Amino acid sequence: DSTPYTHGCSSNSNTVGRRHIDSALPSPPSSCAPHTLERVFQTLLTTTQSYLHPASSSAPRFHTNTMKYATHMLDGFEFLYKRTDDVLKSCKDQAMFFQKLSATEADYAKDLTKIAKKYRPCKTVAQELGSFKACYDTVQAELENRANQHATFSANLVSEIATPILNFVKEKELTRKKLVTDGKKLTKDMADALAALATAKGNYMAKCKVADAATGHYQKAKAEGSIKPKELNKLNAKASKAAEAARAADQDYHKFLKKANDKQRKFYEQEMPQLLDEFQQFEEQRLQFLKSCFGKFTAFANEFPPFLEKSGQVLSQMHESVDIEKDIHVFLEQSKTGKSVPPEISYEPYNPTNDFAGSSSPPPAGGSSSGSSSKSSSKSSSTPAASAAATEDSARSTKDYGLAHLNPSMSDSEKKSALEQQLTELKAEIKADTKTKKGLEKLVKFYASDPVAQEKTAGELEEQKQKLAQMKDTQAMLESDIASLSGGGGGGGGGHSSRGGHDEEAAQEEPVAQEEFAEEELIEDDPSKYVQARGMYDYEATNETELSFNEGDILTVTDQDDSGWWFATLGDRSGFVPNNYVELV
Repeated sequence: DSTPYTHGCSSNSNTVGRRHIDSALPSPPSSCAPHTLERVFQTLLTTTQSYLHPASSSAPRFHTNTMKYATHMLDGFEFLYKRTDDVLKSCKDQAMFFQKLSATEADYAKDLTKIAKKYRPCKTVAQELGSFKACYDTVQAELENRANQHATFSANLVSEIATPILNFVKEKELTRKKLVTDGKKLTKDMADALAALATAKGNYMAKCKVADAATGHYQKAKAEGSIKPKELNKLNAKASKAAEAARAADQDYHKFLKKANDKQRKFYEQEMPQLLDEFQQFEEQRLQFLKSCFGKFTAFANEFPPFLEKSGQVLSQMHESVDIEKDIHVFLEQSKTGKSVPPEISYEPYNPTNDFAGSSSPPPAGGSSSGSSSKSSSKSSSTPAASAAATEDSARSTKDYGLAHLNPSMSDSEKKSALEQQLTELKAEIKADTKTKKGLEKLVKFYASDPVAQEKTAGELEEQKQKLAQMKDTQAMLESDIASLSGGGGGGGGGHSSRGGHDEEAAQEEPVAQEEFAEEELIEDDPSKYVQARGMYDYEATNETELSFNEGDILTVTDQDDSGWWFATLGDRSGFVPNNYVELV
């Protein structure tokens, strides 16, 4: 009766079960037949070439003796999950590095361009001549060329390196997500198979233990002979039933053991190596792509030495071409006065009718020192007005105005023409000095927070007002002299009979002159005469009287001074701006 049980649940049978359990964890396979490195590298090369040489029909091959993930990274999925995440973060940081470097290069290029644009139109430098001017212009041009080189380098860093790296990371994040998902599924399937095996094994061991206990109880009762046959049959039936359950559990155990071994064999010999190959391909593609990016960076950086060498040669040639003697010659040809050393001044004896009596000034250019004295006596008289004009010479501009400073031998029409020319020049000077006065008045207001500067400017303004007053007096005198010549007064002084006559005519002319300039000032302050100007470059004010603005800003110009500094407003701010930094619109 015990034979079936003994055959299925003997100690030998238990030994066989343990042997199968021991074989459930075999040693790792020594090779990965399904996927060779040749195929992996070929796929990697095709993908890498799409980044480096999309149109290329041939691609370099990797070395075939590369160590394999499939051999050296068994059961290393968790490590590879973290590794692939870390290297993609590294790629992002490298892209950030190139972006920061690009921004630095762009700022440097902008600063170089700003310097070149600021000092190229500089009025003081524009006065340079000849070969030195050409040398300076070459320096400015080369500075702009260097700025352009750095700007190109900056743009390449973003378009050719940083942006492609970020796009590569986005693509590889999807690849990594699939790799991790596949790896976790394979690992879970393997774990599920081992868990099912462990459950079947535990059930088998428990059933065998129950069968052993039931069989032992039956055999003991049978040997003692003290139990009734009916009870003995019950114990035998129970033992047989327990033995049958043990044999069924043993069959299930063998079935799950086979499934686990098949799954484990497939897991370690096919699925894991294949996925490890894909992880290796992921890393090789990443490194190859980054290598190509750093190759581009090297190529871009290597463009600087030949560029700088060529630029240096241009600068050296211009430096050597500076001809100081030639530049001096050019300056003298353009700016020579054309005057020669004047003759020695001869002695002139006193003559009561001499127009220059009481004047410290020598005779006007073109006059004679001897024979002209009698001509002066016959053509002109020594009037009080002429003497007064001569004594005011030091208070007027360096130019001599009035009849007293004309050649006495000139005819009345010639004198009138000369005086009219003087009057035109004087009016132009008065107009220019009036603008200067207005500028000083604005400066006085601007220096409200700086008493020292304000006091100094106020003094200059007062001097300018006095100068204008003297120039207007001179204007009145000229108009009076012209009127006297127009009225038929000859060289004998008919138009200058007395000081009173001259003063009366001047008094009549002066209100007209004052009215003329008052009207002129009103016209200049008319807002309808204001103009708009656009900033050509950025300008940073160097003091509180100047106005800062940016390239493209629209300014309202209220005063255009001949000095090159215009007065303008921008929003609620106003101040002086250099006219070579703006253009009228």
